[in-house]
Amino acid sequence: MLTEKEEIEYLSLLEEEAIYNSKQSLRVYVKHAFNVLEPETYYQHNWHIDAICEHLEGVTNLDISRLVINIPPRHMKSLITSVFWQSWVWHQYPSTRWLTASYAGDLAIRDAVKTRTLMESPWYQKHFASFDFKKDQNQKTRFENNKGGFRFAGSVGGAITGEGGDFIVLDDPNNMRDINSEVKRKAVIEWWKTVMSTRVNDPKKARIVCIQQRGHEEDLTGFLLENNFESLILPAEYDGQDRSKTFFDFKDPRTEINELLWEERFDRKAIDSLKKDLGTMGAAGQLQQDPSPAEGAIIKKQWWRFYDHLPLRFNEEIQSWDCSFKDKATSDFVANTCWGRVGAEKYLTHIFEQRLDILGTITAIRRVSKERPKTMTKIVEEKANGAAVLQLLKKEIPGMIPYNPDADKVSRVYAIAPEVEAGNWLLPSKKMCEVLGIDFSLVERFIDQCAKFPNSKNDDLVDTFSQAGLRFQVTASVEIPQVQTNISIVPAINKQNW
Repeated sequence: MLTEKEEIEYLSLLEEEAIYNSKQSLRVYVKHAFNVLEPETYYQHNWHIDAICEHLEGVTNLDISRLVINIPPRHMKSLITSVFWQSWVWHQYPSTRWLTASYAGDLAIRDAVKTRTLMESPWYQKHFASFDFKKDQNQKTRFENNKGGFRFAGSVGGAITGEGGDFIVLDDPNNMRDINSEVKRKAVIEWWKTVMSTRVNDPKKARIVCIQQRGHEEDLTGFLLENNFESLILPAEYDGQDRSKTFFDFKDPRTEINELLWEERFDRKAIDSLKKDLGTMGAAGQLQQDPSPAEGAIIKKQWWRFYDHLPLRFNEEIQSWDCSFKDKATSDFVANTCWGRVGAEKYLTHIFEQRLDILGTITAIRRVSKERPKTMTKIVEEKANGAAVLQLLKKEIPGMIPYNPDADKVSRVYAIAPEVEAGNWLLPSKKMCEVLGIDFSLVERFIDQCAKFPNSKNDDLVDTFSQAGLRFQVTASVEIPQVQTNISIVPAINKQNW
């Protein structure tokens, strides 16, 4: 039995050990700092916290300089990355300068205030503070210390004039409410390219971390991953894949499919409820960190049927075009699909996708029209580029019809989806592609685009499909004489699962 004095000495030794370990390890520091910042909340440790802390330590030590972390909401991402990490780093490196941003300035300010509150606590001041705050620069959006370090908190899209950082932290740069807006997604990326990415003090020593839930293939994470950022990916349910690519060669420790990320806090009932609330696409992105569900979002991969033979005749044939003049590596594709209809069934008979300028686009339409003289209907969406194509070719090639959609892209695909589910849309099998001279990889790309839509990076082939489908819905009610197909083979439909 310890005496009171011995007990005090023992507790003091335990505290000293805890403080020492906290200074050495961000993981240990997070546990103790959490109890200081959230004294009324029980701290629930989990292995994913260790993984995040290990990687942030790696960033601190410049083992990693550019890092993306994808994790579901409410898994302590902001507390660890936007609060605890800076206060831990400032114990050793108080002169470092931090630029932080979120899609909403209020969120970035919230975390800046929490960081300052933690560093002003008696616990931190006693054991970790190696600096003093400058009283004349101690605001919510910007505070400084007497060692030259500061933190600036702003919003994505906002100005950061005159500031330069050693650490840049982007916490949820995309607003999930705007994630399906191409204009707003591109605005986030443009802000990163032209504003925030230019604010590093020393490009060789700057550390940049983006932590967010996924929402779209073209969210900021998608852009950063294409530009040499390492990635720590932590899905809510284990999917059997190791998608993380980091200096530490991180492997997800889970072994069972659908095993939960943080079951002590988000059990099966909680995750299933979130999945129901978010819907298929929302759950795939925000929970699984894969913005395109494996089985498909609006159109499931297994719905497609494949054919090995064409029917003797079609009631109607359509060329459907989605045009783009720019032939740059980053521009959209010019895409074309050709379809033949017999009753309710539609057959893909040609597919084309390539980056072309306006001359290349016109040449492609001329070539396909020459090869398919019985396809009298050529639909071109009358956007700025499509209008020019129509103007140039309408007197040369018969059947050039402008398409002016009265609904958005998603609504158009939803209108056609039941027909695909019913098996009314057929694609050429690999064997049939050889007969038709079609690259089967383009058929696979078409299926993939349809499955990922509306979160796919490219959707040009999907556009050609939906506008052809809507055209068929109008013309199918009209009796059209059957047209002999170019390949006259007795029909034999082969239904497969993709």
